[in-house]
Amino acid sequence: MRVTSREIVLVLLVLGLGLLVWSLVPTEEDRIRGRLEDAAAALEREEIRGVMAVIDTGRFSDAYGGTTAADIENGLVEAFALFDDLEVTMDSPRIRIEKDERKALVTLKFVVMGTHEGQHGFVAGARGESAMARFVMQKSPEAGWRVTELTAALLPGM
Repeated sequence: MRVTSREIVLVLLVLGLGLLVWSLVPTEEDRIRGRLEDAAAALEREEIRGVMAVIDTGRFSDAYGGTTAADIENGLVEAFALFDDLEVTMDSPRIRIEKDERKALVTLKFVVMGTHEGQHGFVAGARGESAMARFVMQKSPEAGWRVTELTAALLPGM
């Protein structure tokens, strides 16, 4: 049986379309990055609800035993009162997703700049030294990926 050039083109077209569709489907890592980018953009716009949307307020805990989701929200209110012109710069997060794709450990390095009393400078991080947060995110069908636990934080400049 001889394969015609028309059949070869058809097979290549189907394979090409399949690869295109596959490449457009976001991975879980893409979804997590998107959530973090949305939260950073909300922080820059000083939108508390947008920042808090990435935190599971019902399950949030930290390794230090004292921070609650309400504490984070109160901290945002205070920060927005103190600082203007917030700018967030994030490195690409390091993401390790568990096999069941319902839980991920994320390490994020970032710098936050802002203006306080006319002076623009570092809010979190310092020249040449990023702030770092390591946290657990869990995926729920209703809300997608959200932070449930802060496991470590290093915040130079704070």
